[in-house]
Amino acid sequence: AGTKTFTSGVTLNTAQTVTITARDYADATITSSTSVTVSASADTTAPTITDVQVSTTTATTATITWTTNESASSTVQYGSTSSYGSSTTTSTLVTSHSMSLTGLTSNTTYHFRVKSTDASGNTGTSVDTIFITNVADVTAPTVSSQTPLDNATGTAITASPTITFSEAMDANTVNTNTVQLRLYSGDSVVSASYSMNDARTIVTIDPIANLANSTQYYLWVTGAKDAAGNTVTAYTTKASQEFTTTAESVTLAVTGISASSTFATANDTYASGWSWVFSVTVPTGETSTTMKFADWISGSNTIAAASNIRFYSAQSSNATSSSPITITAANTYPSSMTLNADLDANTAGRQIQIVVEAKVPTGSAGGSYSTSYGIQSQ
Repeated sequence: AGTKTFTSGVTLNTAQTVTITARDYADATITSSTSVTVSASADTTAPTITDVQVSTTTATTATITWTTNESASSTVQYGSTSSYGSSTTTSTLVTSHSMSLTGLTSNTTYHFRVKSTDASGNTGTSVDTIFITNVADVTAPTVSSQTPLDNATGTAITASPTITFSEAMDANTVNTNTVQLRLYSGDSVVSASYSMNDARTIVTIDPIANLANSTQYYLWVTGAKDAAGNTVTAYTTKASQEFTTTAESVTLAVTGISASSTFATANDTYASGWSWVFSVTVPTGETSTTMKFADWISGSNTIAAASNIRFYSAQSSNATSSSPITITAANTYPSSMTLNADLDANTAGRQIQIVVEAKVPTGSAGGSYSTSYGIQSQ
């Protein structure tokens, strides 16, 4: 008699031949073979469920988590009583389980239990447990403060105004339609980008361009919602939420004059006349500029300024090289150039260049001529 244990080389659920050879006392050999099928023991043990928790709750949702000692599916049965009535399931086999319950009623007690089924069909079930959903938020958020403050003066033109809400807001509802910086006069909206702090209680409005000097603005809020979907109390009374920017320190100034042509031929053409480039700083808030000139004088000789001097600027929309403004009378301002560009946005004020050209009428006496000029902007 004897026993042989096989610890390797055995294929489950497959017929295999086992051959036994024995010798008797006379040293005679006896051999016998038989077919054997080895089967694994059936898994009848249910997963062990531990650490059942309600990890988060809101007024209408809850998240249930638990752990099993083997990979298993996830099911939560829940309802207002221990009879449950509702359930949610996923068949994915895992050991760390998390299931979200949605569509719940606020401020309500719920019963629940969890179930997990392993690959062999064994199901483990937890005991009945309860949780209570949060009280629903039905309070409308409000604007609690702003910067600059109402009636503030001397606000920098580079300012980025802020709005502070009374509670966390839904960032998706805070945008150019619901939070705005507006001109007090005319109510036009200032183009801007928006950002919020991590708590979603403060929105910062960053204007795309600098604000205008000595100008009144106000903040306007309506339609934004909090995380619970409550709409903010309208903040639209501009007289109670306005501020004024600082006055501009820049004044109109000619910062340089360079001569392009100082010798002229008396043939009544600008191409053969004199020309200069005036570099000028104009206050940012002023968008039109013009010049005037006295008659040219050389001893007893004169050349009329009228019809013989013209000017234009590449920073103007209406006075260009192809359509300059011509002096119509000595010492008198003609129409103005409308300014639409700035040569150097990093320098205070608007930087422009004005090209001034003069022609000498045919028959004019030779000599060294001089004139005086004036410039104004508004």
